[in-house]
Amino acid sequence: MKIFDTHCHYNMSPLYENWQGYWQEAREAGVEKSLVAGADLETSWRAREMANEEESLLASGGFHPTFWLEREGRDFVLTEEKAREIVDEVKKGLKKMQEKKWEAVGECGLEYWKLTKREDWELIKATQQKVFALHLDWAKKSKLPLLLHMRGEDDGVYEDALAMIENADKSMACVWHCMGASSELVAKVGKLKNHYISLAGNVTFRNAKNLQELVGLIPKNRLLVETDAPYLTPVPYRGKWPNEPKNIVATVQFLADNFGVDPKTVYNNSERIMKKN
Repeated sequence: MKIFDTHCHYNMSPLYENWQGYWQEAREAGVEKSLVAGADLETSWRAREMANEEESLLASGGFHPTFWLEREGRDFVLTEEKAREIVDEVKKGLKKMQEKKWEAVGECGLEYWKLTKREDWELIKATQQKVFALHLDWAKKSKLPLLLHMRGEDDGVYEDALAMIENADKSMACVWHCMGASSELVAKVGKLKNHYISLAGNVTFRNAKNLQELVGLIPKNRLLVETDAPYLTPVPYRGKWPNEPKNIVATVQFLADNFGVDPKTVYNNSERIMKKN
């Protein structure tokens, strides 16, 4: 069984300190290829260096929608001045990234989860959308697939993202990383040309019935699988930290056993959307 992990963070702690060891264990478990996803300038450079060193690793460059909030702290209150600085930082960072070769743009997108009740919410939302627009522009010009991060809860995050993508370029190739939208949104995305939906270890959770119900709505030729390691450790390893990339085997097997998802088809889907440059 060949596996393509379409979203992994060998470039983040605690995997980064021994990424070669984790990668070797994943290879021994059946992982043929993996996309290392950048979340800011530093982790994007790490991803590129890893992919330069290992032929079977691919790299994406970009800024996670809340990269600055993780850096400043969740209690940080965004100001107009700081918002301009963030957008300028991303603009300069993406310009530097475009001097290198990449296999995808991202991870990027919108995250509204636990943010909508903040006093600075409208400014956060506007800033995220400006940053996302910069990634959309790069993906459109480069023809690279877009690695999308969306997180929210009945707050319009998927609708906003979809509108921005369609406004930028309806034919743009997109990977919806760890997607957990409504059945209506999943069905809509599944009908869009060049849009792929990636499932992670949380689909194996016993309390993930809503997510599991979405599996049948995803076209078989658009389904991908990922670890999002070191996060989202699948059953039967749930509760262990970090999620080791080799654990993706459990997710692939779960989808095969419970939903008839063919691992070979999933691998071929990944090969179609992500190619080494």
